[in-house]
Amino acid sequence: MVRLYFLLPDVKSVVGVADELRSLGVDDHHMHLLSNSSHDARMAHVPVAHAFHVSDAWNMTKRGALAGLLCGFWAVLLSSSGMYIGFVMFMQGGIIGAGAGALMGAIIGLGRNEVNIEEHELDIEEGKQMLLVDVDKNHQYEVIEKIRSHHREVEIETSHDYLHF
Repeated sequence: MVRLYFLLPDVKSVVGVADELRSLGVDDHHMHLLSNSSHDARMAHVPVAHAFHVSDAWNMTKRGALAGLLCGFWAVLLSSSGMYIGFVMFMQGGIIGAGAGALMGAIIGLGRNEVNIEEHELDIEEGKQMLLVDVDKNHQYEVIEKIRSHHREVEIETSHDYLHF
């Protein structure tokens, strides 16, 4: 799945884009509206974007797990002082490190917004609407082209994912 970010000028545009996304097969639970008011989401018949939808927790969890895995491996190697270490001990250090790193990353990620949302915080405060849409990676360009052809007022961005597991 890939997240698409639609920056829209008003609720009327959100209704039009959401209806077109539904006709393209996007379910309501894959669309979330980020707005100044939850009333806008009710008017557009789109679920409200909550903290988990806008936070950078998932991306930071992945980064933390990878960093923790590498640190766990290095910790086992450095603590062995040249002694023979078995494969099981080496893997245990990596797993423990990955778990600790993932937890730390998730905690840090919950405290910050995704990059795409941070770039448009002022626009949202001024009254624009941001529709967060998760689509299948194979159909993302089809969805973008259909929306752009019918809704010229929409600014569309894709997610800035750093790691793809």
